[in-house]
Amino acid sequence: MTGVQTCALPIYPACTGVVVFGDSKNHAELAWLTGYVPKLRPSIAYIPRNGETVLVAPDGKGMLPSTQRRTWATVALVKDAGKSMAQWLKDNARPGKLALVGGEYIRSVLYRPLMEAYGEAEFPFAATETARELMRVKSGREITMVKKAAEILKAAADGLAAAHKAGKGITDAVNEAEHAAHRMGAQDVRTLFSTDGGMTLRPYYAPDARVADPLLAYFAVRHANYWADGFVTLASRPGAARRGEGTGRRGRQWPPPGRRAATAECWERRRRAGRGGTRRPGRTPASK
Repeated sequence: MTGVQTCALPIYPACTGVVVFGDSKNHAELAWLTGYVPKLRPSIAYIPRNGETVLVAPDGKGMLPSTQRRTWATVALVKDAGKSMAQWLKDNARPGKLALVGGEYIRSVLYRPLMEAYGEAEFPFAATETARELMRVKSGREITMVKKAAEILKAAADGLAAAHKAGKGITDAVNEAEHAAHRMGAQDVRTLFSTDGGMTLRPYYAPDARVADPLLAYFAVRHANYWADGFVTLASRPGAARRGEGTGRRGRQWPPPGRRAATAECWERRRRAGRGGTRRPGRTPASK
């Protein structure tokens, strides 16, 4: 049984089940209840009061093995996220009223055929807030998963530190960190890194063999659909990170020598020019 079956449905005794909607942008409730994260097109999950949870996804038959690996629920594939999905629900859901989770995310392409096929009166209960209240209270198993995600994040940081200490380039160092995270079971690893001493962060575009010192990177790792993220700053010399030194676009030291001195001199000239041209109110050169 899921959290909604054991806790949410008793709150709505007239409901025969719960329909959970999620898309690539808004899928927290769907991922929490089924473990499934929609990548492209939206999906729904049907959770009956008694029985198996079914994930309804708009994919081709060839995608069934891939979709099934990403969820523990039974998978049913339909042609599209509109009429086909609504018709499946009409044909397979048990008679009676349903509670709806994530209804505020549903777009008109699905909401309209869903109401036409099932009827607006059959969705009298908006259970999104109920699901969110359940999600806020973490079970012991969930806390263990969150801690595991934090351990994977630490492994990625340690891998980056070891590669940086060995003198590897930016791409090789980041790859070592990502491999370390995947070896510990990360579902997804996303990385941003800096090539200009932390002034900007960028994703991977092309191999970069330059050695950045300091090297600043951002990691986000996902384990069991729980994310852990953090920043890592590595420098071989004391104070290098504080001074903002690093590798410029053409392998030059950043900031270039003399840049700060030239900037300070420029501002000093402007300050003096401004002071020489200002006068107190009411005073004229003749009154001096």
